[in-house]
Amino acid sequence: MSLVLNKAKELAEAITECPELLALRDAEIAMGKDPGAQEIIAEFQEKQREFQEAVAGGKELTTEQEAARDALEEKMENNEFIRGYFEAQQKLENLLQAVNMVVGRAISGEDVSECGPGCSSCGSGSGCC
Repeated sequence: MSLVLNKAKELAEAITECPELLALRDAEIAMGKDPGAQEIIAEFQEKQREFQEAVAGGKELTTEQEAARDALEEKMENNEFIRGYFEAQQKLENLLQAVNMVVGRAISGEDVSECGPGCSSCGSGSGCC
């Protein structure tokens, strides 16, 4: 196996053990065990399907449908388990974006020696590299 593939495998293994992914998995389990969260998710999936069918059929959402969508989004945000899942998902996405940024910078010949948590050299100021 080539050095690059070996390093990719090491990276994949490190990601599977990182706190961000472990937190996401825990949040997913907690969300799955909460009947309230499951009810909201089922309602969301049903409404999402309904809205997608309307839009695919060339229709715009009605004021009532938009209000229902907004109310459902608020329900999701107010459920601690769903909110916890989304927050954990965002943290993992941030980590994966940072990994991609480091790889991209290295490929383009940029200095990645200073990249790490809290680094603002990528321009976002969010520690993405």
